[in-house]
Amino acid sequence: MVRKALRVSQRSYSIKYLEPLYMPTEREGDVKNAVSSIEAYEEYLTLTQLGHPERADEVLRGIADYNEYDCVSTLELFGFLHRVRVEQGIATRDPEELALPDDGKAEERAEREARIAALVAPLLDGLPEDVADFTDDHRARALLAAAVGYHRRESNPAWWEFFHRLQTPLSDLEVDTNCAVPVAIEVGEWVKPTGRQRKSRRELHLTCDPDRPHPFTAGDQVRLRYGAEGTEAKVTHATADRLTVEETAAVGEESHATPAAVLPGRPISATPKDKAIEELAETVIATLPTLPPHPGIDLLRRLSPRMRRGGRLPDPGFDLVATVIEAVDNLDRSVLAVQGPPGAGKTYLAGQLITHLIRAGKTVAVTSTSHKAVENVLTAALTTDPDIPAAKISKSKTPAEELWETPKDNKALAAWRADHPEGHLVGGTAWTFANPALKADPFDVLLIDEAGQFALADALAVSTATRTMVLLGDPQQLPQVVQGTHPAGADASALGHLIGEADVIPPELGYFLDETRRMHPAVCKPVSDLSYAGLLHAHPTAADRSVDGVAPGLYVCSVEHEGNTTRSPEEAVAVVSTVAALIGRSWNDRGEVRPLGEKDFLVVAPYNLQSRVVSRALDQAGFGGVRVGTVDRFQGQEAPVVIATMTSSSAVDLPRGLDFLLSRNRLNVALSRAQAVAVLVCSPHLVEADIRTIPQMRLVSGMIGLLDVATPW
Repeated sequence: MVRKALRVSQRSYSIKYLEPLYMPTEREGDVKNAVSSIEAYEEYLTLTQLGHPERADEVLRGIADYNEYDCVSTLELFGFLHRVRVEQGIATRDPEELALPDDGKAEERAEREARIAALVAPLLDGLPEDVADFTDDHRARALLAAAVGYHRRESNPAWWEFFHRLQTPLSDLEVDTNCAVPVAIEVGEWVKPTGRQRKSRRELHLTCDPDRPHPFTAGDQVRLRYGAEGTEAKVTHATADRLTVEETAAVGEESHATPAAVLPGRPISATPKDKAIEELAETVIATLPTLPPHPGIDLLRRLSPRMRRGGRLPDPGFDLVATVIEAVDNLDRSVLAVQGPPGAGKTYLAGQLITHLIRAGKTVAVTSTSHKAVENVLTAALTTDPDIPAAKISKSKTPAEELWETPKDNKALAAWRADHPEGHLVGGTAWTFANPALKADPFDVLLIDEAGQFALADALAVSTATRTMVLLGDPQQLPQVVQGTHPAGADASALGHLIGEADVIPPELGYFLDETRRMHPAVCKPVSDLSYAGLLHAHPTAADRSVDGVAPGLYVCSVEHEGNTTRSPEEAVAVVSTVAALIGRSWNDRGEVRPLGEKDFLVVAPYNLQSRVVSRALDQAGFGGVRVGTVDRFQGQEAPVVIATMTSSSAVDLPRGLDFLLSRNRLNVALSRAQAVAVLVCSPHLVEADIRTIPQMRLVSGMIGLLDVATPW
């Protein structure tokens, strides 16, 4: 029971909503809340980077004024509450009475830190103080030391966000693009558990603001927030502005309250991966000062693949698939990399390689950054040979799962492997192959798909479950997403680490798939020059694609606008007019002719807000079936026509800096979706930047290179 509580007639208890009670003046200036202060600081960094010190100082003063007001407000709030306490006769309490109870994990944390220190010390012992003096072996030891504890560092921001969102005001959650604050909720009745179920369940139907689409998809584990607490739930159905979630509760603890918000679920524990890396570190420490022959260690050392019969990799020759198969057959406790640009046949190669290995009696593992990516490779292999034994722990509940067996957990999966000793295929994420049940019987070959986005630390973890590794991916497409702060180099992807600063993999490390069957030569050429040193070319059949009345290739649609940052209605109008000009025209796909429909267009935007602006404009124009989204949504997809809206008016207006909007990786992914026509929609002032650094020069020159070869639309 709570007595003498204080309630206010505001929708939030954020300090800015309480200020009318005790502050004599209202907040002034552009920075009025925590979210806008973060955006303002990003603007300050951008202005500083672009050489506009006066405007940058003005923004910084605004942030300082906001923080000063916050400090004064906090002090005044304390005084106000103190006066209320005295007026109401509420006694104070000693600090000891308010101390948080010991969570009982202090000893566990101390033991973990001591264990990490005991592994890191011998790995770093004897290394030169200056990293410039490092040999490749020194660098490998330092990176392995950084990998010990990597996943704990990487998960820290997610845990901070998780607990912060349980406490943050709803007004801030409304602008958090990773959350959903419903405007209406339909609540179902609780259903008692039946059969083997242990918890009650109920279904909730949530309606969200269509101007602020939620980020969730079916299958996501989420947290429903009630006050400052939360319960676990699962998304069972999702559309742009609707969510259906299934909430669970222990019998007798069912609540009839409705949640205030839907938050991302609890971060997944990375303990199995941490332990696998620690075991690898122990193996290396036992052999110091030499390093053992091991696929994970060879990856760290950037060694050429070690072959059983000695010598170097076989020459690519005419049949690159056959060459890769020959190389993998002869790998000796090492790693082979294959870089495959968009449309170059990475998945086909994976399917052919896997079926060859299993027919030869080898055990093969497939892992990647997501269950969907793993299942794509499994499907490719089983399409080539439906009779190969294959298994993956059930996760997605997709029709594709009918192609392979679905053990319920790692223990059952290990038992399935024992029942298929002669040649089999297992798919799973890094958690699967870091599990002791799978590592007990190492695979002959482990293939990492999307290795350009697969963390180097994850590659080290799964390397403990295999004798050889194959990296398949392209670091020139979307990079690995990193949340934590790590020592230099430890935040790289597996393939990104191996290739380094090169656009194309050096021939002594692996193979480059230099032929794309997706892009018309006129689209392929600018993409190749941008991202692949001009070494990628189109297969002859790719030239047999065309849109009636429009020559294949790259176009630029110049649109005048000012002051746009993350949304551009002007460019949305240009996108609509481009779709209107092309829809219904004949599309010739290597002899098959049909009219272009809405599904034949793909619109790529750099920001979620612009995606919504363009989607709404297309919908109002009667083109609601056109696919619109950011590049991460479309990796792996293709369309006859791709339209990329750049959105920002100029370099000064970039909210996330040049390195985001003009990223070669992002431009590569956007343009390489196109089979015949790619249109860049942008302001003519976008590349008018005050260049201060070499990386900035490279970014701007890449964009200028595209604009120079593009045909005006």
